[in-house]
Amino acid sequence: MKSRLTGHAGQVALAASLFVFSFGCVSDPLDHAEELIAAYDFKSALAVLDQMTGAEREDMRFVRLHAVSLFVEGNIDEGFAELDSIRSDDPASQLAAARALYEAAVVIIREKNRIREAITLLDSCRTWDPDLKQKVQSLVWNRALEYFSVPGDGGYQLIQFASRLDEGIVRRLRSFNRLYYNRYNEMRGVYQALNLLKNRVELFRNNNQRLPVNYRELGQGGFT
Repeated sequence: MKSRLTGHAGQVALAASLFVFSFGCVSDPLDHAEELIAAYDFKSALAVLDQMTGAEREDMRFVRLHAVSLFVEGNIDEGFAELDSIRSDDPASQLAAARALYEAAVVIIREKNRIREAITLLDSCRTWDPDLKQKVQSLVWNRALEYFSVPGDGGYQLIQFASRLDEGIVRRLRSFNRLYYNRYNEMRGVYQALNLLKNRVELFRNNNQRLPVNYRELGQGGFT
């Protein structure tokens, strides 16, 4: 599901959202932002939240909604900076930050080209709130199965991450669907070969102060 509205349609939606809010049809900007987020209109939610000033921006609910919108719109560093403003030794702050990370990851993980971003958020959220581990595992497992049925390495990336949370996840995949398990193994072989090649290139550059011009210069190992 796409998170960004683009072109004329997106501009109209944003203008309409700000018009409704400006004329008082929605009394609470946080309620309005939450409604926009529920409708997957994160760009308009950010516009509403960015109009808030002063003490309003220190409210924990504001921080959570703002961080979620920043993450989904691709502003990862800004999102983490937002959460760092409330994350402290206070358990409630930690839980709010973890919840924001999880909520954003649920949206981002549905975009095939943003899986690594989702993994970064999920890894942080289960650290900040260990009780989320089960939800994270369930989310990752379900999305991995979806991605194994389409081109790309999304399923592989998610199972690799899941294996850090549960050592038995690969065995579970093998029992659940042998075709997906075979795809996972094929991708693992490709990544292992690429990593080996990368290491040999780095070693060659360190020894010769230049990059190799062909595979033969890397020596034995099947890359000829």
